[in-house]
Amino acid sequence: MKVSWIEHKEEWLKLITEAVIFLKQTEAKSLHHKNAKRALNRLLRAWTDYPPTYISEKALLLFQANGIDPLSATRKDSRIFNSKGDNKKPLIVFEHTTPIDELTKLLVSIESSQIEEVLLNYSGVCWITRDEDDRLNQNNFRKHRNGDWAEAYRSLGINTIKL
Repeated sequence: MKVSWIEHKEEWLKLITEAVIFLKQTEAKSLHHKNAKRALNRLLRAWTDYPPTYISEKALLLFQANGIDPLSATRKDSRIFNSKGDNKKPLIVFEHTTPIDELTKLLVSIESSQIEEVLLNYSGVCWITRDEDDRLNQNNFRKHRNGDWAEAYRSLGINTIKL
């Protein structure tokens, strides 16, 4: 059974809504604003730290070759394909299809009553290879996907499968 944030939807919704409200109440560029934004960023990262929604075809091949179920792995397992003691970047990346910065901007631009709908429709996280992540970054898709993550992936030849 796939574990999901939805099992504690009301609690997550309350936490995220309160964090968004607090960020909106702070004065832009103040220390409170900076800290509130960082807190919301970390909260959203924790909220998405469940098994991913998608996997790229190339990442799936890595998981299959190593006999690992991609739904059993979380962000903390991103080094599972690296050699023991290898301090290089992980070969597999737990990637937010809609970057957290883009999601944050959306959340602060809407009414509190709309937050639940945004969270329920969030595109989720995707396992991709290091090479695919590097291509996203090299093509200026690190923090923004212009509201269409699937098109950004397609434009770079990253094919995804819904888990």
